[in-house]
Amino acid sequence: ISDESIDLLEWDTLKTHLSSFASTKMGERSILGFEIPSEFEVSKRLLNETIEINDLENQLDKSISFTGVFDITRHIEICSKRGVIGSSELLEIAETISMARKLKKILLDFEKRPFISSFTKNLNDNSNIEKILKNGIESNGRISDRASNKLADLRRELLSKKLERKILIDQFIQRNLSFIQDTTIGDRFGRPVLAVKVQFVEKFKGIIHDSSSSGNTIYFEPETVVSKGNKIASLEAMVTGEEFKLLQKWSNIISDNSENLIAMSGILLRLENALTRARYSKWIGGK
Repeated sequence: ISDESIDLLEWDTLKTHLSSFASTKMGERSILGFEIPSEFEVSKRLLNETIEINDLENQLDKSISFTGVFDITRHIEICSKRGVIGSSELLEIAETISMARKLKKILLDFEKRPFISSFTKNLNDNSNIEKILKNGIESNGRISDRASNKLADLRRELLSKKLERKILIDQFIQRNLSFIQDTTIGDRFGRPVLAVKVQFVEKFKGIIHDSSSSGNTIYFEPETVVSKGNKIASLEAMVTGEEFKLLQKWSNIISDNSENLIAMSGILLRLENALTRARYSKWIGGK
C-alpha cells in the first residue's frame, strides 16, 4: 500500500483511536505499531478473530478482563541471559501465567471460536511455575519466610537482635534523661543514635555518627549497643544474600522456560489486540 493511500486513510489517527481501547500498555504499543496487512488472508483472519471475541464478550455477564496481564518479555529476556530480576517482576510473570490459564478457559472453543481457538490452544499450563513463585513471594513483593528455612531463621534472629538493642537503648535513655535532648531514637547510616548536647558528649562512650548544622548537638550511638548493631548489620547482609539466592533460583526457572513463556506472552497480546479491535468496532457501531 502506498504512503499516499495510508495518508488518505488517516491510518495513524485511526491507530491512535484504536489504541485507546487497549487493556494494557503492551497492547497499546502493539496497536500503535501495527501495519496494514499486505495479504488478504491475513486481514480476513484478523477480522474473524475480532468477530469471534466480540460475539463472546456480548454473551458474557461481564467484560473479558486482561487485568493481571503484564509485559513480561523484558523480564524473560534478562533471565534468559542468566540475569536476576526482582520479586515484583517475578510476581508479574506469575500473575500473567494465572491470567493466561483463566483466559484460555473462557476463550477455547473450537466449535464456536475456531480462529481464536487455533492459537489459544497453545497457551501451555505453567501453573507449576506460578505455584513456585507465589509460594515464595507475597502479594506485596516481599519474599516470604516460606521460601526457605534459612531465610526464616535469619529473619527471626535479626528481629530478636533488634528487639534486644531497642531494650538496651531504652535503658540507656532512662539512666541519662538529664543529659540527652529528647527520648527520640534517630537513625544515621542504619545505626540508632541519640541527640546529646555537645558539652555532655564526653560523659558517654560510643560512636559519634553526626552533628547538627550548628554543631551544638551530637548524634551518637551508645557503646552498649555497638556490638549488637554490628551483629544486626551482619545478619541483614546474610538475609540480603539469602534473598538474592532465591531470586537467582527463580530467575533460572524463568530462563529454563523462556521460550514457552515468550510464546505465551505473544498469544496473550494477540488475544488482547483482537479484543481491542472488537471494542473499537462496537464503539463506532461497526458490524
